[in-house]
Amino acid sequence: MERGDGFVTADPAHLRKVRGNFGMDFQHVNLFPHMTAFENRMEAPMHVLGLTRDEAEQRSVEVLDLVGLAGRKGQPLSRLSGGRQRGVAIARVLALRPKVTLPDEVISALDPEPIGNPRRERTQRFLSPRGESALS
Repeated sequence: MERGDGFVTADPAHLRKVRGNFGMDFQHVNLFPHMTAFENRMEAPMHVLGLTRDEAEQRSVEVLDLVGLAGRKGQPLSRLSGGRQRGVAIARVLALRPKVTLPDEVISALDPEPIGNPRRERTQRFLSPRGESALS
């Protein structure tokens, strides 16, 4: 953070606020194996953003539908393919509604939908009207 003629270390409150504008997702999904896709998706909004369970559930449904996994929300992760697990990880990041998403080639790793547009295009359409960006 800049002050006067030099830079100073930002205080923890400022860092937390700035970090809240970024969502990062990596090739290793780091999901909780004992939880369902739906439960995995709800943890971040409740713990990071302080949303109520109802608010987190609403966001979870929205983003799981976006990545084409609404019908699989109750399935354990062991029953989901690697690409579908990627979708759950992306949904977890998107539920935080960051201004910038930093994927590590995650969108390209998604399983294509059997019918219609690939999830990649749906995810990009979701980011655009919100003024959000994905850098990879």
